[in-house]
Amino acid sequence: MKKTLITLGEPAGIGPDLCVLLSEKYLTKNLIVIADPELIKNSARILKKNIQLNVLEDINSKTISGSYAINVLPIELTSRNKKIHRFSKIRKR
Repeated sequence: MKKTLITLGEPAGIGPDLCVLLSEKYLTKNLIVIADPELIKNSARILKKNIQLNVLEDINSKTISGSYAINVLPIELTSRNKKIHRFSKIRKR
């Protein structure tokens, strides 16, 4: 089975929030997000969404599908790329 890998872009950007919102739709098990799982959990908490994270050990690990299910190939954020602010918290002036 072919797999589609998605990166979320800038950790402080809108990518993590979009990932959580996208999970509301039924996602197939061949869709894998490359990200820090904690970043996705934080976005889900801020957006008040109950998600199911399936953290993979490697690209060949068993994946899941369904609404609110996200397959994550983990990468750890370092102090150089941790969020400075969250897009979802920015207020309009």
